[in-house]
Amino acid sequence: MTMEEWLRKHQGEVFRYWTYKKMFTPYETEQRFSDESVFEDNYASFGYLTEAIKLENGDFLLAFTSQDIPGYMHYRRLSDISLDWCQTDQVNPEEENE
Repeated sequence: MTMEEWLRKHQGEVFRYWTYKKMFTPYETEQRFSDESVFEDNYASFGYLTEAIKLENGDFLLAFTSQDIPGYMHYRRLSDISLDWCQTDQVNPEEENE
């Protein structure tokens, strides 16, 4: 399955995502890399994946919407986030109306 197929399959589903904090360490400047991932927030943002745009560099620009703020779309590059999917986050419209 390609990335485009995977993203189309999951459009409209709820995802948790954390945005990596942009920072440069001595390891990066000296090109001695180690995993020192730091995120902007300690808590995940939640959003429905509504759009995925492939960028020229092979990355993807993902659009997320929220139930809480109608008409608001948030864009993040896939390479700038950690993305999680959890079955318990998925909303079943039939269950919501009960």
